[in-house]
Amino acid sequence: MSKKDEKVEQFFSDFKKMLENTDNFVACYLIGSYAYGTYVDKVSDLDITIIFDGDNFEKQKRNIEKMTNKYDLEIHVCYFSKQYIFKNQNSDDIRNIWNCKITNYFICGEDILQKFELPNVKDYIKNTLMNTLNEIKELKETNLTNYQDKYLEIKNDIKLYITLRDGKPCTKQAVVVCTMMAATFIAKDFSIYSASKDHAINNYKDRYDDGMYMFEIFDACKYKWKYQVPKAEEDLKIFEEYCKYLTYKKNQLLEKFNEYIGEENEFSLL
Repeated sequence: MSKKDEKVEQFFSDFKKMLENTDNFVACYLIGSYAYGTYVDKVSDLDITIIFDGDNFEKQKRNIEKMTNKYDLEIHVCYFSKQYIFKNQNSDDIRNIWNCKITNYFICGEDILQKFELPNVKDYIKNTLMNTLNEIKELKETNLTNYQDKYLEIKNDIKLYITLRDGKPCTKQAVVVCTMMAATFIAKDFSIYSASKDHAINNYKDRYDDGMYMFEIFDACKYKWKYQVPKAEEDLKIFEEYCKYLTYKKNQLLEKFNEYIGEENEFSLL
């Protein structure tokens, strides 16, 4: 067991004790790469969802955040009201709850999501398309002016798919775009729900002619390079080709999105 694993185990041991003594606490779930055992050390977050009974849990949130800040871990917590999620089951506002339901990684409390129903396929497709569209429309070149390494004198294709994390160029944006597009295609074509990046890309890999290549992009950026932009010239050229392909897929998705809008006659790109 790695030191990171030991830290995570200790965190959850302490965290469960705290939650079980927290007023109006209902349930806690884990989603994302930690839930699937595919996290990247020093990069992946612990994605936790907590459900409370009632709408007034600001004090509980402050105490939880104070506790999580004591650990040398990247921890991201989302909070929901039990009443809200069951009244808004088809709303994109509770997408995290959909992911909890699909992932089915219950931590502690009462597993109330056994009674929760996922949105109907039509609403899920619509929400997935809209989320992905918003993501790719907001892609902007990362400003690398202050970064000194010469190897980052790179072309615009790459700059669209990297961000700076702790002052270093990071490929996580490429992974996010790749897997969001994968989730969108499989939702549209096969009515399949996706709960994580790994879930989406593996579903895509098995169903499309370019599935293995999209998986290669995901695997290299996340696992081989651990979200860091590669410095080796050969790898950097490979990453540039990956970015060009993501732009091609982005344009392909936009065409498919327009086709879908025409079929459903529900929303407009304008």
